[in-house]
Amino acid sequence: MELTESAVPPAGLPELRRACMIADGADPFQHAPDFAAHPASGAEFSSIEGDAGLRGAGILWGPIGDRYACICVVPGERLRGLGGTIAEWVRRVTVGEGADVIRSWVAGAGFVTDRFCDRWQGVVARRLMKLTVELPAGEAHLPEGYEVRGFRPGDVPALVAVNSEAFADHPDQATMTAEDVEAKISQPWFDPDGLLLAWKDGEPAAYCWTKVHSGTDPPEGEIHLIGTAPVHQGRGLGRAMTLAGLRRLENSTRKGTLYVDEMNVAARSMYRRIGFRIERVDVQYRFQVPS
Repeated sequence: MELTESAVPPAGLPELRRACMIADGADPFQHAPDFAAHPASGAEFSSIEGDAGLRGAGILWGPIGDRYACICVVPGERLRGLGGTIAEWVRRVTVGEGADVIRSWVAGAGFVTDRFCDRWQGVVARRLMKLTVELPAGEAHLPEGYEVRGFRPGDVPALVAVNSEAFADHPDQATMTAEDVEAKISQPWFDPDGLLLAWKDGEPAAYCWTKVHSGTDPPEGEIHLIGTAPVHQGRGLGRAMTLAGLRRLENSTRKGTLYVDEMNVAARSMYRRIGFRIERVDVQYRFQVPS
C-alpha cells in the first residue's frame, strides 16, 4: 500500500472517520478545520488505499511555523506501520518548509496513540475535556438589563467583536473572522435560532452557538462556541447563556455537550455546577520535527 498526497480530502474519508468513531467513540478529525466550510484553507492530505478502500489518512494544516496534523488509521490496520508512514509524510513536508515544531490533536487518546506519540517523542501541550449533561439542565436567569435573541444577518460584526474580546488570550479561537462566520452560517447544520446573542444597552455582551450532530444516534447537541466579553464577566451571564443554549438544544436531543480546556478552572467549575460531567479528554501533543 502506497501513500498518495493531495490538496483535497480523499474520497473515502467520511467512511474512515465513521469506522474510527465506532471503534474509538471519538472523531479522529474532531479538532481539524471543517474543510467543507473552508475549502480554501490550504490544507494538505495524504491517504493510503488498500483492497478494501481507504486504510489511513493524514491532514496537515495551518500557516508555516504553526502547523497542525491529524492522523487516522482504520481500526483493523493499526500497529502495522501505516500511522508511521503518514507521520513520515508529515515530517517530510514540514522539514521541507523549514519548520521544527508541529502539533497534533488526538481525540480520546488511548494505548495505541500513546504508544505512537511516545515513539515520535510527543509532549503533551494541552488537554481538552469533552463534558456532557442530561437535558433538561435548568432554567436560564439573565442578569438584570440583558436580553437574548437569535442571530440575524446583520449580527456578524457584533459576533466577531465579542468573540475577539472574550478570547483575546486564546491560542485558536481569537482569530475568528467575519469570513469564518459567513462560512459556518452557510453550512446545512446552521440554525439562526441556535446562535444566541446577549445584548446590554444595544451592545453585544456574550454569545452561545449551538449545533446538533444529526449523524449520531441519538442526535447529540453541542454548545459549539460560547464567550462573554470581559467587561460583562462575573455577573452570571456565562451561566445564563450556557443554560439558554442547552434549553435550545432540548428541542432536538436529551444530551448536551461542550469542550473546555483543562486549565480553565473557572469555566469547569461553572459547568460542573450546571451538571456537566467528563466524558473523555482529548490531548494536543507537541512534536519536535527531526531533520
